[in-house]
Amino acid sequence: MGFFISDRGLELKIDLINDVAPHYGEFNYDPVLGKIDSLRNILSNKISALYRYEPKDIADIWIICKNYKCDFNEILIEAKSKEAGVDALSIFEILSTFPAEKINLVKWKNKPDHKEFYSDLLVIADDIFYGRENSLFKH
Repeated sequence: MGFFISDRGLELKIDLINDVAPHYGEFNYDPVLGKIDSLRNILSNKISALYRYEPKDIADIWIICKNYKCDFNEILIEAKSKEAGVDALSIFEILSTFPAEKINLVKWKNKPDHKEFYSDLLVIADDIFYGRENSLFKH
């Protein structure tokens, strides 16, 4: 179940889920939205769902990786606990062959530069394949 919040021409989709898979990371609390999932758990969910080939999933992974420090070896183990077929090679192939022009299918507040987006996807793909720390995170 989900809903949309609109403000000044911008629309945000909020998905409500009842996750029965293992959960990783601590929940956060927002005074307006209530209990919010951790970036760690969202990232492992998004990686386990990459087989859907949804541009929004790729965009979410990119945004999380730019803003969240993590160890991809751990994230991949967590994703495998949610979806048995997850493996580093297939995730690498999905991310490294994603058609960059498909980012236009995502409704962006600030659309990223195609070259930067695709270059970053290759970094994420390599980090996942080699089980490294997220090198896209710079904070």
